[in-house]
Amino acid sequence: MRAAALLATLFAAMLMAPPSAAISVWSQPLCDGCCVYTTAVGQPLSIVLHAARVNGSVSPVSIFPAEDPGIPIGASLQSQVANSSFALSVLSFTPLPLHQNLSLTLFVLSTHDAAASSVCLVVRVRAPAPYYAAGSLSSISSFSAAVNCPVSVTVTVEDPFYACNVRISRLQTISPTGALASSIPNHALETLVTANRSSLTLKFVPAFGSESSNFTACFVGGDAIGMRQLAEVCATWTVSKCE
Repeated sequence: MRAAALLATLFAAMLMAPPSAAISVWSQPLCDGCCVYTTAVGQPLSIVLHAARVNGSVSPVSIFPAEDPGIPIGASLQSQVANSSFALSVLSFTPLPLHQNLSLTLFVLSTHDAAASSVCLVVRVRAPAPYYAAGSLSSISSFSAAVNCPVSVTVTVEDPFYACNVRISRLQTISPTGALASSIPNHALETLVTANRSSLTLKFVPAFGSESSNFTACFVGGDAIGMRQLAEVCATWTVSKCE
């Protein structure tokens, strides 16, 4: 079906061309204005480009990028077919982290006897947009705790298009005497990761002797490729005294 549609497009172009004309026309992609494609960092994108000669000379048809801006770093424009009447090339592009927030416009030309037609391609690279999921910590949260009672907190980050991660940014314990330690005794961490979601759970049990102590745990989330980091979120627990 696609081959039949392509032949029909070329045939229509031939009928519309003046008998003496020697021109090259685009047959794929066809769009009104610029053809827009959307991808993400690390997500391969391939665009098939067709051009054909209509009437006249036997000069070859070719497809090549304009000198400015050319093609992006890491992209390739590979010719599959190039002869006297037909050209087929494939533009392949896998965005890198350096392409964040990039809107790239390519002008690919098809030439014949010094005449050129062009197609405009816009490749939009999605920027990461991680966020803390509902039920996670927000800013600084304070909780109460009790000796020998399990404590648990989970921080979850999501992104519509990218993998995410969550890490511990700092832990600290302040004893009743004011002594400061850069950890929480006997804590455990559990991680759960899916395609676009990452959760980190901190667990610990205040031991006897920790009455009136303060425990603080802080987390930082973001996208897994390190393009956008979220603000730190923290939880503080105050251990109640024995009555």
